[in-house]
Amino acid sequence: MDVSYPIRPVDDAGLPVFGQVSDQAFNSNVPPATMLEFDRLVIEPERTLVAFDGDLPVGTTLAFSFGLTVTASCARSLTRQAVPHQLRLGGRRSG
Repeated sequence: MDVSYPIRPVDDAGLPVFGQVSDQAFNSNVPPATMLEFDRLVIEPERTLVAFDGDLPVGTTLAFSFGLTVTASCARSLTRQAVPHQLRLGGRRSG
């Protein structure tokens, strides 16, 4: 199977779509408007990536850039990845 999923970062206008994928993947019950407001405070769009199946966003990842003290070391970033449940089960695919 040779399926290609274009991957690109989002800009500020794409944050709602980015959030929808993550909210579905993590079963969020936070209202979308509230989550978008929070995302705009902490997400750096240039540090995001979204995979698309046609026009449908099917996966996301991002890196937060901040210092985080961890026992005996210091981490420089934190990441989050999301794929909607139906896609993990072999759902929609272009073809």
